[in-house]
Amino acid sequence: MNKKWFVICTAIAALALGATSALADTITCPLGVDTDGDGFDDAMECAGGVTLGTGTIVPTDPARKDVFVIVSLASNSLIQQVFAGTPFNPFAPASYVGAGVNVAFNGATDLGVNVHVLGNSDDVLPDRQVTAGSSQKAVRIVESTDVNGTILGNCQWGTPDGLDGCAVYTLRIKNFIDTTCPGNTPDERTFMFKAYVTQSFLHETGHSLGGLASVYNSRTGGYHYKSGSGFVMEQSVTYSNKGGRCTWYISPSWNLTADPQSVRLQ
Repeated sequence: MNKKWFVICTAIAALALGATSALADTITCPLGVDTDGDGFDDAMECAGGVTLGTGTIVPTDPARKDVFVIVSLASNSLIQQVFAGTPFNPFAPASYVGAGVNVAFNGATDLGVNVHVLGNSDDVLPDRQVTAGSSQKAVRIVESTDVNGTILGNCQWGTPDGLDGCAVYTLRIKNFIDTTCPGNTPDERTFMFKAYVTQSFLHETGHSLGGLASVYNSRTGGYHYKSGSGFVMEQSVTYSNKGGRCTWYISPSWNLTADPQSVRLQ
């Protein structure tokens, strides 16, 4: 190994990570070694990050898992209408506090994962490959405005390198909230929709991060915790309804005793 390269990589890792990561002391940036198991080798990450298909370089962390998620909105996107003026990023911190909903999201931070949101499949190579320097794929999750069905979201269970097929059905969610909660005002229902959709994108993406939940349970419809457990990966969101006015119990938290250690990106 070129000693100068080795020293530069080690210095960059130390500056980037400080004392915040238990892996920091083990990063030496050699080619062909992927300390954090995210599909991008340490040398690539220490040298500046991951180069996308567009040529854009995204800084990444060799001591913390990095995952790329393509959030593909529908051509007639309800999300763009409702979140007007604000780029939709379900993995960013967000709070929704008001009549009928009280929830604060913190993305995938507690999973020990850095999520890099991409807005277009053109940002990556064909078949969701993130960069020419790795076979690692991005997760792709689409907004669907199809109204024919009762499923509000679905995703393949596995890793980002698995099958493509994650979707959140935003018009079905809106219609469900509007018909279930006619006693709430339109503004209140919009607030509920924002919280519900954010949780749905987190939940469905979680299925392709290893996948979560880690244990199959036929009573909860597969890889889920039971509804009302308080976790992102619960089977379904719960609510109460009194005279047409709803209160939603939308869970923003990951199961810290099981979910972080179950994350696998390869």
